Amino acid sequence: MPRRILIADDSLFLREQLREFLEQNSSWQVFEAANGLEAVQKSKRVHPDVIILDYSMPVMDGLAATRELRRTAPGTPILLFSMHASKWLQDAAHQSGAVGAFSKSDWFTLRNRLERILSEEHAARSRRRVA
Repeated sequence: MPRRILIADDSLFLREQLREFLEQNSSWQVFEAANGLEAVQKSKRVHPDVIILDYSMPVMDGLAATRELRRTAPGTPILLFSMHASKWLQDAAHQSGAVGAFSKSDWFTLRNRLERILSEEHAARSRRRVA
């Protein structure tokens, strides 16, 4: 079963490029949203394994969407990304409930973090089935 990843960013170009980059892993299926509100709504339908949110989006930014997703999808890991990753963004991301924040220019680090999150989640599910 493919792992579901939801990307929310107001740049269609960036979403498409990141989706193509991530779907190089044939076991990942990537869904897209244009803003934080759409990500919250879409997460209820697709039940993603991980959510990646742009920090700065219209309608609902990444921090507000993270706080809402913590309420509606409490176990789903959330990562924020921004053009300008900073200590402030890292702290704000953690305070809102995200597991990390990344620069939009560092896709390989983002992909590595996704691989770690998804493998840890898979291992936890396997332990629950055995128990």
